[in-house]
Amino acid sequence: MERVEGESLSSRWSSLTTDELKDVMTQIADLDLDGETQIPTMGDFVIGPVSARQFRHGEREKMESGRGPWLSPVDCVTSPTRREMAVIQHHAKAQPRQTFLLPTNYDIHPSEHSSLLSRFIQLAPYLIQPGSSSALAPTLRHPDLSLGNILLAPGSTRIASIIDWQDAVIYPRYMQAGYFAFCEQVSSRPQSLQIPSLPDHFNEMSVDKQSCFSPRRGQPLLHGRDRCKSMSNTWMF
Repeated sequence: MERVEGESLSSRWSSLTTDELKDVMTQIADLDLDGETQIPTMGDFVIGPVSARQFRHGEREKMESGRGPWLSPVDCVTSPTRREMAVIQHHAKAQPRQTFLLPTNYDIHPSEHSSLLSRFIQLAPYLIQPGSSSALAPTLRHPDLSLGNILLAPGSTRIASIIDWQDAVIYPRYMQAGYFAFCEQVSSRPQSLQIPSLPDHFNEMSVDKQSCFSPRRGQPLLHGRDRCKSMSNTWMF
């Protein structure tokens, strides 16, 4: 292991010009496409069991099933589902139903969750069409690409490195598709595709007032990390 040198994109973001933003985003897009590169079956890389923390949290650490490597896209989604059913069966406890924002005080039994997962397993083969080879291609993607994880070469906009890959997983492409969290749109910010302009009297403003406007130009192009994390643990064990 070696130390990676560079400046975090988060420390440079507000000072980048529009052209510099485009350059950085183009590099990120190119790097994202590299995740679709075919990995040789023989060589320095070996695809093994998933090491992501959500596959080893709590009692899951004691279970060897459901971590892959998976042999098919259907197996990719049904194998972890069966693992969750096993965890629920042996370790889950009934939870107050109001935890799930439902208007009743009756506890929800783990068997209800297992029943839904069982139905999903039956439905999964119909959701994943074998003919969609492009959508099913194995794809490696960064699990948490934030501005702080992108390092630029000092004094330039060249991406020197991207860190924090420890939870990366190879999934079918349709499961990896989407924009990164730091590109999340915020409803309180401009929704128009029109590039925002500065006030006509901008040059007459004090430096302090100018600083209130300049960073906003980049916001519609790329937004900060405003997101809601999904609930990863339905059952407390």
